[in-house]
Amino acid sequence: MFKRKQKKEVLSPMTVDKADDFDQFFTEVTQKMPKKSASILKKSLSSLKQEAEKNLTVVGSKLDHYFDPLLENVAPEVRKKAHQTIHSATLMAAIVTLSPIPLTDAAMLVPIQVVMMSRLHKIFGAKWSEGMAWSLAKETFLMTFVREIPGNLMKIIPFFGTAAGTVANLTVSVAITETLGWITVNMLNKGEDVLSNKKNVNQQVKKILQLMQLSTHFKLK
Repeated sequence: MFKRKQKKEVLSPMTVDKADDFDQFFTEVTQKMPKKSASILKKSLSSLKQEAEKNLTVVGSKLDHYFDPLLENVAPEVRKKAHQTIHSATLMAAIVTLSPIPLTDAAMLVPIQVVMMSRLHKIFGAKWSEGMAWSLAKETFLMTFVREIPGNLMKIIPFFGTAAGTVANLTVSVAITETLGWITVNMLNKGEDVLSNKKNVNQQVKKILQLMQLSTHFKLK
C-alpha cells in the first residue's frame, strides 16, 4: 500500500536550488510507493530516465501550448519554479510508464501527483493537507485509469504490442500529470483552495484532455 500521512499545515514559500532537482523528487516519490515497485525503479533508473527524457521531449512539444491560458497572470519567477516541479513530475510519470511493472503505472501516478502538488503548494505558501491531496489524486486517477488498461494489457504480452501500449500510456500519463500541475498553479495563483475543490479540478482536467483530443482515443465519462 502507498504510505499516507494525514496532516494539515501551512507551507512556507519554496526556494528552488540545485538540491531541489529531479533526484530529490524521485526519492520523495519512491518513498511513497510500494517497496518492490520502488526497488525496480531505482535499479533501472539510469536507462529508464534516458528513454523517458527522449519521449518526453516529443510528447511535451505537442502538449505545452494547451496550458498557456492557465499561465496568463502567473509571475515569471513563480512560473519558473512551478515548471521545474511539473517537469520533474512528468519525467517521473514517463519513467514509471516505461518501467517493466505492468498494470501499476496508472496507480503510481498518484504519489507522483501528491508530491508535485505538495511542492506547488510550497511555492505559493498555501495550506496543505496530504490526506486531501491523496484523495484528489486518486479521484483523478479513477477518472482516467480505464484509458490505460488496453495499453497495460498489451505491455504484459512479451514481444507483442509493447511499443504501442507504452506510447499510449506515456502520452496519457504525462498529459494527466502536467494538466493537474498547471491547473493547481492556476488555482493557487488566484488564491483558490485546490484540495477542497475536487469536482472543479477534475472538470478542468477533463476539459483540457478533451482539447488535446485524447478523448478521440480514450473515452471520457
